[in-house]
Order: sequence, then structure tokens, then C-alpha cells
Amino acid sequence: MMTRKEIDRIKAEYPTGSHVKLIEMKGEPQMLYGLKGTVMAIDDIGQIHVNWENGSTLALTEEDRFEKMRMVRVIVCRPGEKPTIEKIGDDLASMQAVVGGMIEEYQPFYDEADPRIENVTIYCHEEGRLINLERNRSIADNDGSVLDIIRGPFFICYATVESETFHDLPGDLEEKFMKKFEWPEHFVDTPGGTFAIPYDPQKPARQEDLSR
Repeated sequence: MMTRKEIDRIKAEYPTGSHVKLIEMKGEPQMLYGLKGTVMAIDDIGQIHVNWENGSTLALTEEDRFEKMRMVRVIVCRPGEKPTIEKIGDDLASMQAVVGGMIEEYQPFYDEADPRIENVTIYCHEEGRLINLERNRSIADNDGSVLDIIRGPFFICYATVESETFHDLPGDLEEKFMKKFEWPEHFVDTPGGTFAIPYDPQKPARQEDLSR
């Protein structure tokens, strides 16, 4: 049986709302390796009560093997929607779940006045163009000309070249890029190139905007 000191340590390490990933739960074959869950509470004998993504609420005991997940705050952009702030695990499976497939790292931003901008990173679907995912947001130059179009859902975070993990955006950069990608876009293809037209998803698109 755990001592009060051990139970208090577990409560401090796994507060309500923290996230865990299962490695092994003995005697429970339906609880698969890699299953993720959210901590609901720690009881008086040190069991960690978890709301698992498969619907189970089985508690973790000292006999089980699991690890605490590091959560990262990211900006998620989906086609036809305004961006949202979400917390996701920093593991590959969580990243792939956001974009819907294999991920590709993309760092198209540059600002001579702020070197941090180069570390603002987009993670998108690696084969978004190949499998013709819905066009989402444009990447434009300083004159507004479309340089690239990201297809499918993507998320934005902070990733330095020397780091093997990704991180929360600094507060001012989070605000900057929430505003930059605030509006979803319609895309119009013309002989002179593709144009991106921001729109409010709560309002119907005007035909003159789509045809110009």
C-alpha cells in the first residue's frame, strides 16, 4: 500500500486535466498500447482515475505502465473555419490526428526585424496536394500575391532548428498568427494566377466576390 507521501506525490504529478498515455494495463486486453486519456482524479489509495479516449474510465494503479504526455498549445486552422487554440500531445500520433495523415513541416515565414518568426512552423498533411484535400489558407508575399496554398487542416506552433520537439508560440506571436489566419479563404483561379479572398464563415459568400 502506498504511503501518504507517495499519494501526495502522484497528486502533484498528475493533476486533474493532465494527460497520460498507456503502455500496459494488466488483465485488460481492450486497453491497448498508446491509448490516451485525461486524468479526472486521484483517490485516497493512489489510483489515477482516467477518462480514456475509448470511453473507458478504468483507473491506473501502481501495477500499470503509463507515461505523462506533454501537451503543446497550437493554432489549428481548418478549411472554412476560423482558427482555434487547442492543446495537443507532442507525439507523432497526436500531430497526425490533427492533419488527418502523415505530417509535413513547413517554415515559410521570415521577418528581418524579428528572427523568431523563422521558427513559427506549420504542420500540414504531407500529401495534401496529391490527394486533393480542400484548399485551406494561402501563403502570400508582402504584396499579397499567393505563393502557396495549404490544403487540409494544419496547425501552427514554435519549433527551432536545434530542437527535436515543438513548443507553444510566444504570446505575442500567437496573437499575430491568430490574426494572420483569422479568416478562411475562397480561392479563385484565373489566367493571371490564383487569388485568395478572405470571408466570414458565418456569412454567405457574395457571388461577385467569387467571380471577380
